[in-house]
Amino acid sequence: MVKQLKKGSKLRVDLGKSPAGRDILLALTKDGKIAGSLTPPQVLDIMNCLRGGHSYIAEVQAEPSGGECRVRIRSGSL
Repeated sequence: MVKQLKKGSKLRVDLGKSPAGRDILLALTKDGKIAGSLTPPQVLDIMNCLRGGHSYIAEVQAEPSGGECRVRIRSGSL
């Protein structure tokens, strides 16, 4: 999925569960496919805000490389 992303692509940020059952942040395409997980320094703050009803977008900042993709997370919805 990451290989299909381009600079400027927008993804919805949402809560998900890891295989071990822990809460994680996910980046989802407009059609709900999982593009990957997000690990920003403010992960707990963003999770708490999502639980409180806030919406976030992750915008791709550079072409993906080696399965990794740099994004900027901001308030908003798709």
